Amino acid sequence: MKSDEIRENFLKFFESKEHLRWPSASIVPLGDPTLLLMTAGMAPFKPYFSGTATPPSKRMTTCQKCVRADDVDRVGKTVRHHTFFEMLGNFSFGDYFKKETAQWAWEYFTEVLKLDKNKLYITIHTDDDEAFKIWREIGIPADRITRLPDNFWGPVGDSGPCGPCSEICYDLGKELGCGKDDCKPGCDCDRYLEVWNLVFTGLNKTKDGKFENLPAPCIDTGMGLERLAMVLQNKPTPFHTDLFQNLIKEIEKISGKKFDKDPDVDLAVKVVADHIRAAVFMISDGITPGNQGRGYVLRRFLRRAATMGQMYLNIRTGFLNKLVDSVVEINKKVYPELLDKKELIKNLILQEEETFRKTLNNGLEIINNQIEVFKKENKDTLGGDMVFKLYDTYGFPPELTLEIAAEHKFKADMDEYNKLLDSQRERGRRDLDEKLKDKTLDNVKLDVSFVQEFIGAKAFSSEAVLEDFYIISDTEADLFINPTPFYAESGGQIHDTGIIECEDFKFRVQKVLKHESGAFIHKGTVTRGNINKKDIMVNALIDIERRLDIMRNHTATHLLHSALRQVLGKHVSQTGSFVGDAGLRFDFSHGKHLSEEELREVEQIVNNKILENIKIDKELKDLDEAIKSGATALFQEKYDQKVNVVKIGGFSAELCGGTHIDYTGQIGFFKILKETSVGTGIRRIEAITGRLSLKTVQNMYREFELIKGKLNLTEEEVAGKVFALYEENLSRMKEIESLKNKEVLGQSDDFIKDAETINGVNVIRKFVKGVPVENLRQLSDKLKAQLKSGIVILVTDFNDKGAVLTSVTEDLVKNGCHAGKIAGKLAEFAGGKGGGRPDFAQAGAKDASKLQEALDRVNEIIGNGE
Repeated sequence: MKSDEIRENFLKFFESKEHLRWPSASIVPLGDPTLLLMTAGMAPFKPYFSGTATPPSKRMTTCQKCVRADDVDRVGKTVRHHTFFEMLGNFSFGDYFKKETAQWAWEYFTEVLKLDKNKLYITIHTDDDEAFKIWREIGIPADRITRLPDNFWGPVGDSGPCGPCSEICYDLGKELGCGKDDCKPGCDCDRYLEVWNLVFTGLNKTKDGKFENLPAPCIDTGMGLERLAMVLQNKPTPFHTDLFQNLIKEIEKISGKKFDKDPDVDLAVKVVADHIRAAVFMISDGITPGNQGRGYVLRRFLRRAATMGQMYLNIRTGFLNKLVDSVVEINKKVYPELLDKKELIKNLILQEEETFRKTLNNGLEIINNQIEVFKKENKDTLGGDMVFKLYDTYGFPPELTLEIAAEHKFKADMDEYNKLLDSQRERGRRDLDEKLKDKTLDNVKLDVSFVQEFIGAKAFSSEAVLEDFYIISDTEADLFINPTPFYAESGGQIHDTGIIECEDFKFRVQKVLKHESGAFIHKGTVTRGNINKKDIMVNALIDIERRLDIMRNHTATHLLHSALRQVLGKHVSQTGSFVGDAGLRFDFSHGKHLSEEELREVEQIVNNKILENIKIDKELKDLDEAIKSGATALFQEKYDQKVNVVKIGGFSAELCGGTHIDYTGQIGFFKILKETSVGTGIRRIEAITGRLSLKTVQNMYREFELIKGKLNLTEEEVAGKVFALYEENLSRMKEIESLKNKEVLGQSDDFIKDAETINGVNVIRKFVKGVPVENLRQLSDKLKAQLKSGIVILVTDFNDKGAVLTSVTEDLVKNGCHAGKIAGKLAEFAGGKGGGRPDFAQAGAKDASKLQEALDRVNEIIGNGE
């Protein structure tokens, strides 16, 4: 059976057992801050297991995309490990339990797939007598059932549903075993391959580490499609199945190396194939390379694959993006979204690999040089300081340093590395603590016994109870009112400002934060009276015009998101945003700069939707229902089980807790200001709406009218005339520059006459005021040629930017004189830094007023033998 057939066969089998087939969730866990990546089939269903949400069916079956990075260093070395894999599973939420699970698993393996019963072995938890009895009743001999203390499936994340498990293992044969007489399921060798894990989820682990019985026992099973394909296709590893073979052929074609011929090549091919597959699926689900969290996991996979390609496959140029087509082709039938995002994926991987290749070459050269030195000194360990420097200075992952060292039979002092890393983090924490060292409640654990209601989505003012307050200074305080119309900063939307007042005081709200307890903290200044008692009635009023500006911008981001997907493609997804009263910022996944035509089309689409004056519907829904209806969710956001869906006709539907206008026409006018890059594969659009966009366009038109009148032109003539004037001015500036250059070069004979002798060396030192650095370079070259033997030092303050240029003739370079050291020392006197080659160097100087002082100290530097 081909892998697509296996996947479909499994899901159909459980549909026949009254299970609801459910699509794979994103690799990025939605609304689950305890989980970095989707690591198991049950992870999307945690609320159903814990009883905090109602499942659409008590019986469900899925094929879930998963990513695990814990055993990344074992990929390719065993038949069991992958970073990306598909997990086939069947689930019961308070319906059937152990008996049915075991019976159906055995039925599927022996009657549907017709696997050899004599090659199937069972493991159970040491104390699970009930499971032992069930397997014996099915007909499994006692000597084929192994009790293991590790057969307990913990929660996904630091807390959640868990319980004992039972595994079905397949005997791959003695030749893959460890050779020990007591080899059996549970051994770390490759003989007994765990294919299907049946988890009897009857417990819940709390955040404080305690175990509680679930209200209703549940079932969670997981079977890796890659392992099952290997067994059914009778292949030695999953890499020999149809899930990988076309991809591996492409790697062979690019590298010129053959798979299954050399152990080092085989390992590299497996790692590259595994990691590129993971990267394609991760990027497809909205993850981009970065320095922390999911982004770092992705970056680590790509960099490890690139390293393997260079070290063992002799691939010296970017190649990973060329493998994307194969991954997409193999998986497009089941995951068609890969086709939509293929170009984005290729562009992102290409950018990341190009960036890393420079890092890789630098890092490899440093490591290899150091290892050669240590070999001569009979050392076998790289110091932690080197591992840290490679990571901190060059961005070289410590995992790669460790692997490369191991290839040379070297160790690396990771304890010292971790100490240095901890020390750096501690310095960072201290710096942050200093910044936060003020009398605010931002980082205080509050004991809030009341529940505040936010009514600001529908009301701009309210009567409220002053539930509590904290006095910070004579004028500063934090207030807690209920209900509150004030929006607390979250989800990219800025906070409200306004007034809270009563007979006793008037309070200006300057910032609103939402504390981790759920409390709304109204931070601000007392402008009248004193706050000295709570449980009194107050009037709360937000700054309405400011809020309306914010709401216009927020709704515009939803329109912008959909317009970008319409123009650029379905691969576009939001990666961040900022919504304020003075405009909006929208970050999104896209691999290249937007053309003027694309920006104009996006802008036009948004304004067309504004002109249509579409009603904006806001509806509270269950999270699963909202996702199933097609509403867009942002993976960086945490969602409750009840979510707000903001729908703009049939054009846009997103989960959003922010505030919005009622009709798109209230936005007024949408204007894109600029589009820029903010990271690998991430673009940013900045735009304005409403009052500000109107004011901006009015100002632009007024300036246009002034230019038109001043030049006495028609509207059609303005652009051409302005460009002509610009070109004419540019030409004249170049002419002036050329004349200045000739003037400067003409002074060379005078400079030669002013040459000095310092410590036996001919030296020219001059402050050439108001001359560009480019002109000084030519003058420096001319003076050095005329001087024949000596040092030329020129400084300039062009455009108030100081610069130091130093040239040294070849004979002095051979005697140890170094232009870079001289330039660097002189620049330090003027608050700058820099350096360069022994024969020529340039350095910047922050304080141009100290350049003359630097020149006056040339004697000290040259006198010291620089």
